[in-house]
Amino acid sequence: MTERTPPPHDDTVPHPLDNPVLSSLTGPHAGFAEQRGRILRYPVEVCPFLALPDEPDEADWADAAELAGPGGLLPLARGQISAPPGWKVTVIGEGVQMTGDDLTAAADPQAVVLGPSDVPEMLDLAGRTKPGPFLKRTIELGIYLGLRHEGTLVAMAGPGALSDPASPFAFTLPAAEQFAAAVGHLGIGDGTHVVAYAQDAPMWATRLWWLLRYFGYEDTSVLDGGLVAWTAAGGPVEPGESKYPPAPFTARPRPELLARLADVRETTGNGSACLVNALSPTAFRGEGPGAYSRPGRIPGSVNVPWNGLVDPATNRFRPPAELAEALSSGGVRVDQPVIAYCGGGISATVDLFALSLTGRDDARLYDGSLTEWSAHPDLPLVTG
Repeated sequence: MTERTPPPHDDTVPHPLDNPVLSSLTGPHAGFAEQRGRILRYPVEVCPFLALPDEPDEADWADAAELAGPGGLLPLARGQISAPPGWKVTVIGEGVQMTGDDLTAAADPQAVVLGPSDVPEMLDLAGRTKPGPFLKRTIELGIYLGLRHEGTLVAMAGPGALSDPASPFAFTLPAAEQFAAAVGHLGIGDGTHVVAYAQDAPMWATRLWWLLRYFGYEDTSVLDGGLVAWTAAGGPVEPGESKYPPAPFTARPRPELLARLADVRETTGNGSACLVNALSPTAFRGEGPGAYSRPGRIPGSVNVPWNGLVDPATNRFRPPAELAEALSSGGVRVDQPVIAYCGGGISATVDLFALSLTGRDDARLYDGSLTEWSAHPDLPLVTG
């Protein structure tokens, strides 16, 4: 491994990584950006982050509030640590994780796939750029993409251990053996009760709930309202990461909970299931900037936006009777099984969890969702 010490950061010189989310959404991820005024954001099922300009004014904060909604996350650039009324700074960190200070926002031709043989160098990079989300065990379990500068690893990112590293699409269902090894390493085993929670929007908790359920593990709960509701109720919090002894996890896949592309294609032809789009009405109509190859919805779909199933004031799911009404008014029929989809198989799990709260157990997730469907030019999409 090549030894390298990154140069110190000069706070007086502007750098793309001073405001990394803005640099990303105006650079390599511009195709993902949703915009209101000068505020940019990722689609919520891709990433919960928004980006402020370097010197936000009152109008920018108002636009950010509209885009973020209650509990939304807004990473602040270097020096932007004061917030106006209505906002609360919850975490102050040291900036971007897993980068050398000389990394730019431009595309790098030395992008590589990192695997087990790269783990020592990945751990070295993590140790030189603390703090950050990539802990030792997640590095050892996951498959990452890396950037090299003059042969030395300077940045990495990846879906982690609960997605299929061989898939061309992000966040797709992993193989049973991979999932069992990953969650077993985290201490989830037969006989363990799992409580999943999210920092804000519930979709990442419901995605884990669905993954565990798909692999035959029913002893799972979702903390209603997530961390927002927990802290509002005075629940204790602590820094750092809790660790549990590895446990044997037995994966028992339930294919009846999963819809593949062929299943959805068949459904568009024979109407054998109710296709439920969990995205916003704007995305459903194919309007505005999108994160997929083509805009629109799968033919025959109804629209039940995931955020309409959650009380925005508390982050909690609405009562079952209100959920049933929202699903019914959105076009979900009680005499048809459901296939739910979104952009990448994440926010649709909120709809699936809501269906389960109303007592329904006949719903499947189209895991590839619009990311996969729109990548096939021969498959139709409807706009308007």
